[in-house]
Amino acid sequence: MSHGNEFREFIDILDGRGELVRIEKSVNPRFEVAQKIFECQRSINKAILFEKVEGYDIPIISNILPSRRIISLALGVPEDAVLDEWAQREAHSQKKTEASGGACKEEVLLADEADLHRLPIVTHYERDGGPYVTGGILIFRKNGVENASYNRMQLADRKKLRLRLDPGLSHAGIFHSEREKSGKGLDAAVCIGNHPHIMLAAAAKIPIDCDELDFAGGLRGESLEVVRCETVDVDIPADTEIVIEGKILPSVREKEGPFGDFLGYYEYTEKAHIFEVTAITSRKSPIYQTILAGGAEELSLYVSIEAEVYKSIKKCGLSVKDVRVNSSPCHYVVAIYKQSEDDPRIAISEAFRGHPWVKVCTVVDQDVDISNSEDVMWAISTRLDPRHGIFIGDREHEPVERFDPTQGMLVEKGKLGLDATVKLTEKDKFLRTEVKRKT
Repeated sequence: MSHGNEFREFIDILDGRGELVRIEKSVNPRFEVAQKIFECQRSINKAILFEKVEGYDIPIISNILPSRRIISLALGVPEDAVLDEWAQREAHSQKKTEASGGACKEEVLLADEADLHRLPIVTHYERDGGPYVTGGILIFRKNGVENASYNRMQLADRKKLRLRLDPGLSHAGIFHSEREKSGKGLDAAVCIGNHPHIMLAAAAKIPIDCDELDFAGGLRGESLEVVRCETVDVDIPADTEIVIEGKILPSVREKEGPFGDFLGYYEYTEKAHIFEVTAITSRKSPIYQTILAGGAEELSLYVSIEAEVYKSIKKCGLSVKDVRVNSSPCHYVVAIYKQSEDDPRIAISEAFRGHPWVKVCTVVDQDVDISNSEDVMWAISTRLDPRHGIFIGDREHEPVERFDPTQGMLVEKGKLGLDATVKLTEKDKFLRTEVKRKT
């Protein structure tokens, strides 16, 4: 069966498998859409399509990538093979190819017609400073290489978005800062409505000189078709639903926020960069995509960090079953086939080295379902020996500190490792109860 290399095709596959919920009743993009996404993620956790949006003729979709199970569908591999497959495809990018045309150019709005108010941009959380583009992927070109990333963008007016670019962390921030020194802005495009291969590539933590669109081709196993924007020097996926073209202005900042961010807290008002719109292109009858910050779909996008942690631990010769982000992008759970009493400590140490965002690492035995937070907590509460199973690691000058609200409160910053595995000599005492199944 095809796993769908086009956005619409993938949605059809989800629909055919019963993985898509259709909301036929008209919904308000201010709070109501986010409320229904939240409720869906906390219950059935499926993709959700809002067919009618008050005040707009464009439907909204969200949560198309809600779990590892759907990532495995997108990659066309079994769920337990995702991290191994990720590592293989990561090493084999497929160079993007220029297409003569693309669905994203079926409608072209230039000059005054390029009005952001045409789009059903969602206001997500109660104290948010307004509507935010959260499912859009920011793409810019540096030395012929397309860089793609997620950046929240606040609607400012009909031709302006506010976005934060950290010159010390984000690739867009670094390059914009370089250009700003000579008074130049940065050509960019915001792509909304993207296949999971592109979503995963944009969320991946890869070097600045690597092309994320080539990386997306590696994930899909074939070259990604791209087209050049109408008004800026940027290549974009030909299949994107909606494209906002423009320039990130030099030496201009405005207050942005508050915004309910990925850790589940509000990030309050700060100075932000300005994206000035020059064109909006789209499919005919496009679908607008939004992502609920801190929700199940955003957590799924951290599979690239899971893969980095997985690879780091495997390099030490440990037998790793799986790695999963747990509840927030700062906590990772590692399931191992334990061979010695030192294995959990080594796994924790390597997880900390594997990626700087790992603030908490819990190691469990292979019988624990690490996709289930309740099972992880059960293992911690019944298998962790607090006298010997808690490890504190150093944590200095790491990117997550920019977002972690605890870091401003602490003088000495640290990482936490939890060994929630069973002692090898006591396995018989920890045999899990099972309900007898009918034969």
